[in-house]
Amino acid sequence: MKKIIFTIIVGLFSLPMSLTGQIINDYLNSDQKKQTVNEYNGVEEDFKKLKNLWGKSTLNSDFDSILSELLQYALDSTMAVHNIIGASASLILPEKGTWKGVYGMSNPSTKDSIKSDMLFGIGSCTKIYVAAVLLKLAEKGLLSLDDSLHHWLPAYENIDSTVTIRQLLGHRSGVNDYLNENPATWNALISDFSAYWSPEKILSYVLPENFPPGTLGRYSNTGYILAGMIIKAATGDTSFTQTLHSEILDPLNLTYTMVDIEEPLVADLAHGWFDYDEDKIREDVFEHPRTAFWSGYWTAGAILATAKDLCDFTWHNYRGDILNQTSLEAMFDFKPVQISYNWEDYGLGVVKQNMLGEEIYCHSGNAGWYSAFTTYFPKYDISISVLVNQEPVDLVPPNFGSRYAAIELFRVILEYFKFPYDKVYPYNSVSKTHNITGSHFQAKVHLNNPNNHSVELWAYLINKTDGTIADSTQLALADSTLYGGFLKIPLLEDNFSLTYKSVDLVSGYVHTLSDVDNFTTKGPVEYLAYRVGNDTILNPETHPGDRFSFHLLMYNAGKSSILNGIKIKAKSLDPAINVYRNESVPMNIGPSETTWFQAGLGIIVSDTAKTAEYPIQLDIYKDDQLTWIDTMYLAVNDGTVDITELQTSSVSLQQNFPNPFTHSSHIVYQLPTQTKVQLTVYDVTGRRVRTLVNQQQQGGYHQELFDASGLQSGIYIYELRTEESVQSRRMLKN
Repeated sequence: MKKIIFTIIVGLFSLPMSLTGQIINDYLNSDQKKQTVNEYNGVEEDFKKLKNLWGKSTLNSDFDSILSELLQYALDSTMAVHNIIGASASLILPEKGTWKGVYGMSNPSTKDSIKSDMLFGIGSCTKIYVAAVLLKLAEKGLLSLDDSLHHWLPAYENIDSTVTIRQLLGHRSGVNDYLNENPATWNALISDFSAYWSPEKILSYVLPENFPPGTLGRYSNTGYILAGMIIKAATGDTSFTQTLHSEILDPLNLTYTMVDIEEPLVADLAHGWFDYDEDKIREDVFEHPRTAFWSGYWTAGAILATAKDLCDFTWHNYRGDILNQTSLEAMFDFKPVQISYNWEDYGLGVVKQNMLGEEIYCHSGNAGWYSAFTTYFPKYDISISVLVNQEPVDLVPPNFGSRYAAIELFRVILEYFKFPYDKVYPYNSVSKTHNITGSHFQAKVHLNNPNNHSVELWAYLINKTDGTIADSTQLALADSTLYGGFLKIPLLEDNFSLTYKSVDLVSGYVHTLSDVDNFTTKGPVEYLAYRVGNDTILNPETHPGDRFSFHLLMYNAGKSSILNGIKIKAKSLDPAINVYRNESVPMNIGPSETTWFQAGLGIIVSDTAKTAEYPIQLDIYKDDQLTWIDTMYLAVNDGTVDITELQTSSVSLQQNFPNPFTHSSHIVYQLPTQTKVQLTVYDVTGRRVRTLVNQQQQGGYHQELFDASGLQSGIYIYELRTEESVQSRRMLKN
């Protein structure tokens, strides 16, 4: 992929250097670049070979040049990775306009490259147009979505005449899919490429219904053939093409969209590549008649279009430029529908899914030797369409090749929204501490300001529990692009995050960088002491040196908050000590409590260790985020660690672990000297349920297992009674 990266860099050298370096750095380290290039091994040479053979894709000049390069890179690399022969794509970003990109070849043997005004089959994306036409006709009062088939069409074998138009468009009719559920259909299509399939002939291949109308959802191409027949019956038009042009295409000036077979080609058609004889080799089917396939697909999938026309229609349709609000609500009435082996939320001619965490309205299409994917992102008012001129037999389902490209194109746009290089925006917060203490802490962030506009930059400390603003401050320029300011630390023990907001005082553009860093005023969790024991897990021949397991006594300095999911990772700061099991299991620590962390930690002391205290760094995690750092010093005496009990000056009863628990839990306590000990468990009524200890015990660390098998769920109290004191704690059995 180095060749394309070089092209991007060259294209950016004309920009101000303050922008160029940041854009390249952001992009080359972005998720988009990693997803489309770094994770696919072994494709770089193939990609270079294909680019040399087929020539570079052309870029339209009326779109942002930087975004155009990045979008083209995403398209090129994704198509190369998946061995796609040719593709055409378009993207509408209202603030920038319309981007068009092409990749690869229509016919490699003649070096005929894909061009943006070439037509492709859009397959089942045709269904969006059919649904839109019927909704337009309903708006005009020519029909109702709740009309039954018998209102418009004669009876047909295996088709329930009580099925409604709404059920047809939403794939809830139960009508058998002639194309995917009857093998005889496919065999008939490929047996005679020149045969014309009338709607009545198509319906003769329909098998008995799958379920009663309205009871389930299952994808059926037959439903959209019937929908096309209803359109002709309701309008009196001689063809579906006539209605499509008058209701959709002509008002939107979509001159590169057409229904194949019903009208002549309006532009060059991209060659299609298709393994129709199933020999694992794609053949160029351009010279074959299209009659059988496209008449056999008709209103279920026979529209041809350019990527730009499909993108324009998708954008106008889903944003409400074609249909009124009532029709849009009907189109977006999503219900579960089985499509192949998956269940999707399907409306009327539209699928609702998620892409990169964002809701999309989309449809895919696979018609013979073409595949398509078109989508609209309501949150951003963006539309993306990708068309491919082959049946990618190595991808299941086949339209994933076009979908993959749409994902990567959208990833570029999301990266731009996060780092809009041509606008004022905050980036790269350097307030990296996660445990904040004291009265104030400093928020620091860089600001991109390409045109040196007057700006305001604010920092907000957000309470993550309720979303309220704990404090805010306007930041001041500290050095070059770095801004800083101080925020008050709340007295409340809670979790917080930083949000930055920039306001361009010249253009009015506002950019928010949310949830940048996570902070806590809980705790901190501090290291108090350790105890060690022999470790017999490792083989001394393969791991020479003294091997020990060690336990850490940790303290929650917070006064009111239980800290859940606390985990410790240990790493030696001296080569004489090797921490080979370095991670504890997550545990909980109550406020002002101490707890032993003892699972999963092990060390090897090498033969070269001398009498000294060796530092071991303790990275303390809360909810898998590094929050505190502490250091313990392992005392080594003449190359070995003394195994001694931890000494304490008073009786200390720790919180049981785990807590809550299901079957059993450990109770830990420490004694300063030998004493008589009673450890008893009571239920909430005060009834004694178990005596765990009733004897003299030596001073030091003690641990008892409470087996609660057979006991009911609920709260229990465990009491430690010695000659010196009485202490108790609660525990919860699930």
